[in-house]
Amino acid sequence: INFEILPKIYPTIARRPDIAFKYTLYPILICFFKSIFKLKIKKYLVVDQEGLLIFNKIFPSKLKYCNYISFEIFIGSEITNSRQSELKKQEIKLLEKGIYSLLIQGKYRRELFLTEHENCNIKNIFYLPVAPAQQVEFMETKEIITIPKGKKSIVYSGSLHLWSGIVEILEQLKNNWNSDFHLVVHYRFPEYENDVIRIIKDLEKNGYPITLCIKKFEDTAYYNFLKQFDAGFATYVSSPKSSYGIDGKNFEVIGLSSGKFNAQMMLGIPTITTNNNSFIDIYQNYKFGYIISDFAEIKNALTEVSKNAVEMSKEAKRLYQEVINPDLYIDEYVNMIVEIAN
Repeated sequence: INFEILPKIYPTIARRPDIAFKYTLYPILICFFKSIFKLKIKKYLVVDQEGLLIFNKIFPSKLKYCNYISFEIFIGSEITNSRQSELKKQEIKLLEKGIYSLLIQGKYRRELFLTEHENCNIKNIFYLPVAPAQQVEFMETKEIITIPKGKKSIVYSGSLHLWSGIVEILEQLKNNWNSDFHLVVHYRFPEYENDVIRIIKDLEKNGYPITLCIKKFEDTAYYNFLKQFDAGFATYVSSPKSSYGIDGKNFEVIGLSSGKFNAQMMLGIPTITTNNNSFIDIYQNYKFGYIISDFAEIKNALTEVSKNAVEMSKEAKRLYQEVINPDLYIDEYVNMIVEIAN
């Protein structure tokens, strides 16, 4: 299989002709030439709305060969940005014309995608969780976080945006925390400072049981880092309105689209999640940790995790092996691409 990466449609020639010709027009012409005359490309992979719209601008006659990979689901009724609203309308029109396949993370996200694009025409639908491949071996991590003697640790690793629930977690740390646990917050962008980081630093300075780790990791090193902790958070707070329309229903059914949750399941880390529908459904068969309906429940959740850590860890690993592991899904999708390419 030959892979060619499509260029971005930016900037326009009128604004920056020197850059547009070099980084947009020439790559488009080369890509078009290769696809038609040299490689005879029969299938195209696009990621989310932006990928679909860019692809259609370059190859407007190839839509039926398009394979859409969905990570975010943009909800039209939640969008507050007029430009984004227009792009959403364009996406809907293209999906109604018809594409070859959709790759999405699970049944809840599939239902939401099809509801949002109720008249879409999709020939094939495949599942693939946003999850790491099984790690056979782990080297000893070089990034050891010092936890006070006699304390257990829980990690929050990821975005510090409002939808992440980190603000609510910090509020509970200050006012209603389980004293047996030390919280570690990991953020991977050392070049960015924000209000949440400043709050965490103040909490550290004032003696609260919290440690801030700001560091980028490669995949294997990241999993080595995570596995030192006794528990983890994977929380999502939905908002009914946002510029791009991805902070509401998109988070309500985050489920197997959560790379954070899936990685912690692979490592057998008992995880505290919010009561998103997909997590509730999974929990019926896999007691991977604790689901909170309110952040005030964190203190009790930590107590339960402490009591049942061994069983929760086993259940997390079982969930990964039986539901999340990408090896369960990837062959079917790759075989489709190979079959069409040949």
